[in-house]
Amino acid sequence: MSRIVRTATVKTHITPGERQELMAQAHRLGLTVSDYIRRVMINFRLPESPINARAIGDLYKVNADLARLGNLLKMAMDDDDFPVPRNSDLAPESLLQRMEEIRRQLKTKIEKL
Repeated sequence: MSRIVRTATVKTHITPGERQELMAQAHRLGLTVSDYIRRVMINFRLPESPINARAIGDLYKVNADLARLGNLLKMAMDDDDFPVPRNSDLAPESLLQRMEEIRRQLKTKIEKL
């Protein structure tokens, strides 16, 4: 999965009070100011609470950990010294398929939060 690189900048002038409010709203939801502005700007659903925002962040981390684990398993499978169990639930191909299915389910659940 490729990471999105954001390089464009949007500049606007706001009052110091508006800036404080913007920062407070982002902090309340557990978002960076940039994420908060981006979500509001594109009409993306905001988390209902900071707990949801943290949960979403944690679930994304779990999803990324599963991807890293899958990559490590693929690397191990390519290693000639790695004993590869076959015809069982522990077969690397079976594990990879299950991990990908869990990642898809996790991503669907995250999007619903």
